[in-house]
Amino acid sequence: MYVFSSNWNQEGPADGRRAAAAVSMDAVVPDTFARITRVPGSFDRVVAGVCAAKQAGYDQIKVNCVLLRGFNDDPIVPFAKFSRGEGVIVRFIEFMLLEEDRFWSPDTVLPLEEVQARLEVFQPLVQLPPNAASETAIQYTFDDGVSEIGIIAPVAQAFCGHCSRVRLTSGGKIRTRPFPQSDHDLYGVMQCGGSDAEMAAFIERTIQHKEARHYIGEPAFLKPSRSMVHIGG
Repeated sequence: MYVFSSNWNQEGPADGRRAAAAVSMDAVVPDTFARITRVPGSFDRVVAGVCAAKQAGYDQIKVNCVLLRGFNDDPIVPFAKFSRGEGVIVRFIEFMLLEEDRFWSPDTVLPLEEVQARLEVFQPLVQLPPNAASETAIQYTFDDGVSEIGIIAPVAQAFCGHCSRVRLTSGGKIRTRPFPQSDHDLYGVMQCGGSDAEMAAFIERTIQHKEARHYIGEPAFLKPSRSMVHIGG
């Protein structure tokens, strides 16, 4: 499902088990949303999409918001109210450097502690236990048990060490973290006639040596030579 500039994807099966839909939505105020998307009236259409997903029977609807200081950092409390009113899970995501030529600095990041503090002013939070050890979001509810808020803090609190995600690029390379200086050449194993067992062993060795951090915002951090766009997403 795709609703204007907001990206929808189904995160689970719809055959009786829990199914989830995720939508990117960087503002909850119509005028701000239209300014970000540059599409007049887009906010109402996205909200209509959220309602349609609920009517379609999705068990969870996750609304993802990437926060940038000075750009869209004012809707934290409005998003909390939106979560409570619409019965959706809101996930605030720290801004990460994803393109090699995009402006990024630590000053643009709203760290987890600041988002927590702003929410606490609205209503006290209660932290929820993680669903799995590899959970990327720190999850909260409010003290009355209404709604769920997640904060994904890859910059302030890097979770690379317990993250279970890896990326296979369009060129057949495995990336175990977002910004490595080198890739792991699975395609090269295939080119050399590697068997399924040999490729599985290569993947396992690669993941066993997965780095515990990404170094973003640290003096030693080096930008990768190719961005996410160049490697296939």
